[in-house]
Amino acid sequence: MKYRHYAPASPVKIVYGGHQEFLKEISAAFVNGVSQAAVGVFAWSETCARVQSSEYGSRVTTTSAGEYGQVDVLAQRLYSALRWLDEVKKVRLILAQGVKDEDGAGLGLAVMNRLRKAALDNDR
Repeated sequence: MKYRHYAPASPVKIVYGGHQEFLKEISAAFVNGVSQAAVGVFAWSETCARVQSSEYGSRVTTTSAGEYGQVDVLAQRLYSALRWLDEVKKVRLILAQGVKDEDGAGLGLAVMNRLRKAALDNDR
């Protein structure tokens, strides 16, 4: 049997950029019918702080991927963050921080491979 990686039951959308891009995606999710308090954000610490201080702060669950550019920390926290948002917080949509494939001395490629697979598994 082929190994199957972990993918959350909740849809995963990869977001590239900072807090402005996340706020746009959160707004779009609410407009498109995702119930309030059902959006999870896995992003850089500064982005999480800005989302929490925004008008959506009380309606979004955030978890930090580390300080900006710490791809190694993001990689360490990836699976636990996805599981926590999906299984404990029971969000209906996960917005995950995207990185460039070449970031983190190539670690970005491995992180993005996992995130892309998790995002694709939502088409099951």
